[in-house]
Amino acid sequence: MNAASCLPQSTTTHAYDAMYEMLYAEFPQRARQIGTPRFSMLKARQDAHATTDPAVPHLVLRSLSRSEMTHNTVDCGDGVKALSTLPGSFYVAPPDAIADWEGDGAHDISLLAIPADYAAQLLPHTDAPSTTNPLAAVMNTQLVDPALNHLMAQIWQTSVQDS
Repeated sequence: MNAASCLPQSTTTHAYDAMYEMLYAEFPQRARQIGTPRFSMLKARQDAHATTDPAVPHLVLRSLSRSEMTHNTVDCGDGVKALSTLPGSFYVAPPDAIADWEGDGAHDISLLAIPADYAAQLLPHTDAPSTTNPLAAVMNTQLVDPALNHLMAQIWQTSVQDS
């Protein structure tokens, strides 16, 4: 991916796209939409940064495809978590939480923002009390598996440009 290929292809964006574009404007990025309902998907080439993302009503899947980082953390309100700096790492950011991100080197990421209410419908129903968040089991989790990067790349390839 080069800087020109990361630039947004459209000025018409969805709310998550617009928020991300504003917060990370100094980094090359592209946004696409996929599915029904429309999910935001972004690819970005970032340098070292410390950024606070506002709370959004989305479960955000973050895939790290290239990394020169030695330090990578996130705090979604429950304490700082050290994240893997290895390509192939995959993190699930919770909805409705302010996220403080910090990385000390260049890296490429893919993000898929899924509305939390829709994501909750995809999970198996349990007999848990209705006050239990059905997304709790997957939020703030991290995996390191290159197959997940491959899956995110396939989703990107099948997505359509937002127009």
